[in-house]
Amino acid sequence: MIKGLDHVAIAVEDITAAVEQYTLLLGVPASAASEAPGQRAALFALTNARILLVEADTRLDGVEALGLSVTDGEQAVSRLSATELPEHPGEIGGAKLWALPQNATRALTLRLVARTNAVLPTANSFATNSVDALDHVVIRSAAPEDAVALYNRALGIRLALDRVLGGVRMLFFRTGGVTLELIADATAGAADSFYGLAYRVRDLEAAHARLTAAGVVLTEPRVGRKSGTHVFSVRSSTCGVPTLFIRDASRD
Repeated sequence: MIKGLDHVAIAVEDITAAVEQYTLLLGVPASAASEAPGQRAALFALTNARILLVEADTRLDGVEALGLSVTDGEQAVSRLSATELPEHPGEIGGAKLWALPQNATRALTLRLVARTNAVLPTANSFATNSVDALDHVVIRSAAPEDAVALYNRALGIRLALDRVLGGVRMLFFRTGGVTLELIADATAGAADSFYGLAYRVRDLEAAHARLTAAGVVLTEPRVGRKSGTHVFSVRSSTCGVPTLFIRDASRD
């Protein structure tokens, strides 16, 4: 029922400064269109998802919501149980959306999104030292079995991997070329939380050089946890979002 990730919404204090930072970070320009009525917002379109910056003065910077893409929103909603049903559909940027009740999502803001025009750019429209895709979204949860019930059984997102790494249980739900990486954390409490984002690039060294030249604080490139990958962490210009760049030839 879920065909991919429509968008990641990031709350920012200053939309002008945030657009400057993310234009530099991603290496692509923002869309001029606002996706959030009544709010100042900017959109960055990648090959498999959109990054939506929304100016908000009521909270700190960071990931605030995920939009899950569906072909037929009404049909998707009809498959949910009574406790998972959203109350009313809404509209945002020409898309119809349904916000899932937070008692079903363990306090995360999750939306089902149906767009009449869902075209995203292709990889060949991006420079090799720019971000062209979202690789994964990290979520922390004290209740991994509840996550399986929601993402896999209720929403139909494939559970690709469930493993223990370094004593920590990690679950990987995959859809539309994006992974929802859920980290089991017994100290997380009753509410799940969004943590960080990882972006894919085709030339990791060139991306590292581009950002270093612009004064962005980075770690040195290193071997990733997944076999065949290389990564580096971004320590500035992310609006408070823990951020990783990854080169994974198997995902090209």
